Amino acid sequence: MTDSPSRGAGELHLQRKVTDLSGLLADLAELVRPEAEARGIRLINPNRPVPIEADIDAKRVKQVILNLLANALRHTPSGGDISIRVSLAEDPAFVVVTVQDTGRGIPADTMPYLFDRFYKVDKSERSGGSGLGLAIARQIVVAHGGRIEVRNHMHGGAEFDVHLPR
Repeated sequence: MTDSPSRGAGELHLQRKVTDLSGLLADLAELVRPEAEARGIRLINPNRPVPIEADIDAKRVKQVILNLLANALRHTPSGGDISIRVSLAEDPAFVVVTVQDTGRGIPADTMPYLFDRFYKVDKSERSGGSGLGLAIARQIVVAHGGRIEVRNHMHGGAEFDVHLPR
């Protein structure tokens, strides 16, 4: 199914179809696993073999998840963990993809700006990134009719939830 709303300037064109997110996440986990292992980070993908499907543009959703994984790799120290999982949301119309790390977390005063274009929590040159990744991720998720949320995990690190339509 193709989703082609009236496309104005800057609107995303999505090529949506029902996609198994469990399989998609497993593929993405295997893609980033070598880098995680090279950095001494354990990548956890506890998804069960049962498919969890969503009506998405798989290419665009991969872009979102890879951005979240790249950020998690950037901010998780050696010996840390990154978890990527999909589950059914409380609202039966949605599924939730969660990327969680055991890094230092996100300073509370920066949370309101995290998804703004060109905003970087770490302004140093060594931090990498342009400050566009999370803004683009939010744009893609919203274009799907979903939402993206972030919070610091109670045991340390950041946790991003991406709600996507079933």
